[in-house]
Amino acid sequence: LRHPLRQIRSELSLAAEDLRDEDPDPELLNDLAESIEKVQSLVDGIEKRMDRMDPLAVSGRRRRISNQSLERLVTEVTGAFGDEFARRGVTIQIEGALKTEVRTNREVLQQVLANLLDNALHWSQQSTEDTPLISIQITAEGFSMSNNGPSITPTHAEEIFDPHFSLRDDASGMGLNLSKDLCRSIGATLRLVDPATAQFKITLV
Repeated sequence: LRHPLRQIRSELSLAAEDLRDEDPDPELLNDLAESIEKVQSLVDGIEKRMDRMDPLAVSGRRRRISNQSLERLVTEVTGAFGDEFARRGVTIQIEGALKTEVRTNREVLQQVLANLLDNALHWSQQSTEDTPLISIQITAEGFSMSNNGPSITPTHAEEIFDPHFSLRDDASGMGLNLSKDLCRSIGATLRLVDPATAQFKITLV
């Protein structure tokens, strides 16, 4: 994507030079430039999320099911976001049945957690509270994640898992859809249980 974007930007610049003496429509040129910048921002956002999730990426779904500590899994994934939490002033709160162990696919669950955290990190930044907060509650069945950002409207709650649905300018709209499919691939479920706090729940058993 970066190569065609550079080419488009270069051609736009040349077109502006050529048209300078022909009374071009500056509003049209500005609109084109803004469109390119929006695409560039989207590409940058995708690359950042891919870089962050790369160590946790799933190379295949045929992974063995084994006993896993949910506290350890959550700590590993939140640790990968540590610098970003600090930079944005976000507080992460982990509580509940911390000693819970379940039989699950470690790599798949890590990627789902990373997707949910990336989403929560963005929306917690829109919080009206003094401190953006992401809460993770570990239970005997799995865990839930919420944040103190904006509530999810009833209309959006119905569309939240649809492919390509997103309210973010820098997102593809595939994160939650992919997460739900990944959960299904290991016999788990992912649901939005409380739109008011954007609380998502993963049930593993």
